[in-house]
Amino acid sequence: VMSKDSGWPTLNSMSTAAQKDKKGTIQKIEKFAEGMYEELGVTPNQTILFYYLTKSPIKSDMNREDASGLEVRLCGMSDLENHIDIMTGEPFSATGLDEDGRLEVLVSDACLIQQGFLLGETLTFDSLKTPDGEPLSVVIKGVFTPKSKSDYYWQVKASEMTDAIFVNMDVFREMFTTKEHAAKYNINCRFFSLFEYNDITYDQVNHIMDQTTY
Repeated sequence: VMSKDSGWPTLNSMSTAAQKDKKGTIQKIEKFAEGMYEELGVTPNQTILFYYLTKSPIKSDMNREDASGLEVRLCGMSDLENHIDIMTGEPFSATGLDEDGRLEVLVSDACLIQQGFLLGETLTFDSLKTPDGEPLSVVIKGVFTPKSKSDYYWQVKASEMTDAIFVNMDVFREMFTTKEHAAKYNINCRFFSLFEYNDITYDQVNHIMDQTTY
């Protein structure tokens, strides 16, 4: 649908829930989103992908009393690194893994406050597994804030990130969206396609509305 509250005048958003996908649904929708600009006859501004798994319980290796009952969403977001400032800690390494093979995660300042996480804390999922079948562990590598509050990249609002921990998007794709692994998980996907409104002519409007209203 065309967004009415994104702040950017011409944005199309799509969402889907791929439940134990064995047919490459995510890749098909990605391809559809990539071809949308040409189909509409518009100039791309930016495409934002936000993927996340179903909220799952986690355990802290610090055995903190206030860490019981925590549930978070493991997420990946395209081009995240170029739209954030690291408040404390460090950004993702080149591999997205630490020296012990744990997934590095970044959390927003809102998530840090809401969940009470600590920098360097290791969290383990019972319901998420490594390719070897072991419980998946992540380590909090850094805490971020948006680089600019006026950046239209932030279609995912701060209020939606209080239970979101972010892994490197390439790592997320490799571990969860390939056909081999996607069949094991329920993955939610949101696609935001921003295009240049100054280039749109009056005679394009009806075509754009027809193609983007579902």
